[in-house]
Amino acid sequence: MYLYADRIILQILAFSLGPFLGLLTAAFVNPWAGIIIGLTAFIFIFFQPFFSDCCLKNTAKDLGLEKILLAEGNVKYYSRSLDLTGKLYLCRDKITFVINNKVDIILPVEKILKVQGETEQIDEEALKLTPMFERRSPNLPQVTQMVTEIAVLNCGILQITVEQSIFSNEFCFEVSDINLWVKKVIELQKSRAL
Repeated sequence: MYLYADRIILQILAFSLGPFLGLLTAAFVNPWAGIIIGLTAFIFIFFQPFFSDCCLKNTAKDLGLEKILLAEGNVKYYSRSLDLTGKLYLCRDKITFVINNKVDIILPVEKILKVQGETEQIDEEALKLTPMFERRSPNLPQVTQMVTEIAVLNCGILQITVEQSIFSNEFCFEVSDINLWVKKVIELQKSRAL
């Protein structure tokens, strides 16, 4: 399964931005140009996650990664000195972090001591705005609650503790579906233990 952090948001954006660009072009340039530009924008925005999936698959194929169970693009790796952005692949025997189509980190599954997911805290500003929205419209509090819940559920920090010789190191990655990543890694560890 290949993931891309903003898949749902991009597909919603396609239904709003594509027709909007088409209407603007039709109003100011030409009706036929508006139809063409609106459809083109819709297609490029709607199928962007598909193009991202192709990019992830091609990178995995070029690097010789086999039997990929989970992959995600646009993953942040938090280190002590700097934060890097790349692609994260979960194979049957290792987790691989790739930057600029080159392998940067390989974490063998058998040496993983602990896997933990940490979701980000709810935005305090959104909670402060909710009472104000309740006075404005009866539907706005539901929308703001849904947006904050999606933001919390969508993103999290994957913390992996790996045994390396006599020390253990911790690696932190920001992924879009934290529960799925933790579940898959734990399943792999259990299947290797049997």
